[in-house]
Amino acid sequence: MDVWSLACAKIQKSSFVGTSFRFVVESLFNKCSLEEMVQFAGLARRIWLRRNKVVFGGPMISPQTLVLRTTQAIDDFQSVMAQRETSLPTPTESLPCSWTLPPPEWVKANWDASLETQRGIMGCAVVIRDHRGQLIVAKCFSRKGCPSPLTAEALAALMAVQLSKERGFQPVHLEGDAKSVVNAITCAGADRSRLGHVLDDLKMEVQSIPHWKMSFIKCEGNNAAHVLAKHASQHVLDKTWEVPPDCIRDLLLLEQFALVH
Repeated sequence: MDVWSLACAKIQKSSFVGTSFRFVVESLFNKCSLEEMVQFAGLARRIWLRRNKVVFGGPMISPQTLVLRTTQAIDDFQSVMAQRETSLPTPTESLPCSWTLPPPEWVKANWDASLETQRGIMGCAVVIRDHRGQLIVAKCFSRKGCPSPLTAEALAALMAVQLSKERGFQPVHLEGDAKSVVNAITCAGADRSRLGHVLDDLKMEVQSIPHWKMSFIKCEGNNAAHVLAKHASQHVLDKTWEVPPDCIRDLLLLEQFALVH
């Protein structure tokens, strides 16, 4: 009862008394929306898992923690599924599979995020290179807490924009492997999603750069930013480099060598 009292209003006020769990579920389906039933299913599963842990000597998780973890799990799942759907290329769409050089006079800023869910740490990274493939600056930071994957990617993109502005880079090509973020920034109009305020702030930041473009690249072409973000999440770093950091030095050399030869 303590758990259900923290659920959505329709579940809180439900008082079905039936001979089976199936009866309760069917009754709720006739009353609740799909979103409310998703919460019901998540909470019911968490209650069942908590009971099993307690039976075998585990700790009793508080109702507030159980509801918070359920909400976070649902948000993460929905964000990942949305990202997968928007990341599927159309038959006529040709997407780069490896990192490419920007045109002369341009710089390319690749960004990515990594989540260490077991330790509860998020890492974000930006790698900025010139038209010869040489590193200009790299930056990463880590924070306690694991937001949704989409939130983490948006924060990494924001760091890429802010670092480009601080260094006065333009024209700048911003590139990442989170297509949901790329689409939100390059499409006209305000974003109405759960992260709309974050993405709208990011859009305002990037539009203050006189000459820029943002594009999506497959994960294979975003290796340097990915490795640095993972390194940040594993080692709890907040650091900036103007020479290649050890964790991506060889990778940068290999990508540069492959492009200039």
